[in-house]
Amino acid sequence: MITLKQLQQILPNARAQAGVFILALNAAMLHRHITGPKRMAAFIAQVGHESGELRYVRELGGEHYLSKYDTGAWLHAWATLPTPTVTARSTGAAA
Repeated sequence: MITLKQLQQILPNARAQAGVFILALNAAMLHRHITGPKRMAAFIAQVGHESGELRYVRELGGEHYLSKYDTGAWLHAWATLPTPTVTARSTGAAA
C-alpha cells in the first residue's frame, strides 16, 4: 500500500487531488497484485504520466484525436463521468 504522503512526494503536482485517488489506487494495486516496490513504482509512474499527475480523469483529445483509437463503449461511458471534487475529508485536512 502507498500512503497519501508518499503519493504526494511521488506526484508533487497532484497536491490535494492525491487524497481523492489514494483509496482507488491502493484498491487497484491490491486487485491486480501490484505489491512489489518496482511494480508499484511503475504503476504509480504510469498513472501519474497518463493523468498529468492526477489532474485529468478523461482523455483530453477531441473527436479527431479519439477517432484514431478504437475507444468504442469506453469513450461513451467515461465521457459522462463527473470530475472528482476535492473535499477536506478526502484530503485528510481539517474541515
